[in-house]
Amino acid sequence: LHHLRRARCAPLNIAGLVFGEMDIFHYYHEEGTKPAFSAASMHEPGTFDLARLQLVRTSGIVMFISSTSIESWPEDFRVMLAAAKRVAASLEAVLYSAPEVLWTEEHEQAIVTKLGISSD
Repeated sequence: LHHLRRARCAPLNIAGLVFGEMDIFHYYHEEGTKPAFSAASMHEPGTFDLARLQLVRTSGIVMFISSTSIESWPEDFRVMLAAAKRVAASLEAVLYSAPEVLWTEEHEQAIVTKLGISSD
């Protein structure tokens, strides 16, 4: 996510992410003990200071699959993409696939086709 007006944890929480280890947000599938994906600030060191979160501005949040199980990547990506869209909508932000590269329907279709999934 890029060009955020303000970083707030509520949109991340609503999308199912919880603040935790390494001072970043994580998404766990039901009964999961390891995060399926995580969200960090795009600026080094990538952490969020919850005490200052309402005051901090950031130009982006990076979401990444943290699972080492390749078999779970299609489902993890599907859920992560839905969460990213929900967070972006909540923050009136724009999705990017890389710095300065807007997320497009074509890009999304190429990835979901490669992974054999459908997007939400």
